[in-house]
Amino acid sequence: MLSALTGAEVPDRDYLVLGHGAHTFQRSVRTRDRMYVCTYHPGSYGVAWEALYNMVDDPTCSTI
Repeated sequence: MLSALTGAEVPDRDYLVLGHGAHTFQRSVRTRDRMYVCTYHPGSYGVAWEALYNMVDDPTCSTI
């Protein structure tokens, strides 16, 4: 991952699995076209339990 941030060429991947746990407990799977987010604990935020984003048409994830 660090090599990608520094500009080095890295091999393609079909998907990434990401996690977040600072204010909510979430996991997501990201492909080139879509991102699926599953919330296990929403913390103090009113987030959706599940969300599927179209990264091509909505790269900022502003609509579900």
